[in-house]
Amino acid sequence: MGTYHTFFVATDAQLDRLFPGWVTALPSKAPRPGINPFTKQPITVQDWAPAHPPKPLGSPNLYDDVWGPAAPALVVANEYMAMLEEACAPGLRALPHFRDKNVHMYAWEQLGDLAPMLDHEQTATPPIRIGREGDDNIPKVWTLSRSATETLADLADDALQPLALRILSEYEFCDEPVTDEAAAGVAADLLTPLRTLARTAIGAGSHLCSYFALHY
Repeated sequence: MGTYHTFFVATDAQLDRLFPGWVTALPSKAPRPGINPFTKQPITVQDWAPAHPPKPLGSPNLYDDVWGPAAPALVVANEYMAMLEEACAPGLRALPHFRDKNVHMYAWEQLGDLAPMLDHEQTATPPIRIGREGDDNIPKVWTLSRSATETLADLADDALQPLALRILSEYEFCDEPVTDEAAAGVAADLLTPLRTLARTAIGAGSHLCSYFALHY
């Protein structure tokens, strides 16, 4: 089982078309009931909540084939990633985008969690859209704050590998020393196209977003 991430650039109007019925979030987390995955006992967790009740995901949406031709992906590292690219939701594939897998394990499950690694002191960034439970595995669309997007867009080439080293050093399942080779791979296959999207978002006055689920 993995998480399949699509990073993309979109305006508010495009997000409304891609995720009809989904809404913006409250500015801070709120308590909600949950279940402890180990004990199966009821617990209270802090989570993002919608600003007002979302409606069921409408149609057409990101999964419907009504979006026109796909834009070229910014990076396709190998045949497996080419397969994931082909499986991308048509609505996201039509926008400037690229795909990756299991990025949540780099200690930034939510795109906004990248901001502190860019040396931005800020409060947590809420999802830019929230849907109803059951709309998808994880009915949230994440975004990077405008200021952090600008910082990412301005990063020089020689700053990408040090940032990759920092990301990997906080990798929660990493029990071995981080190698320069691994950092170079993250810099090339993840941070370089992410920086390109940040530059596109800044130039277009759009949002740098990510969406992921437990399926292709």
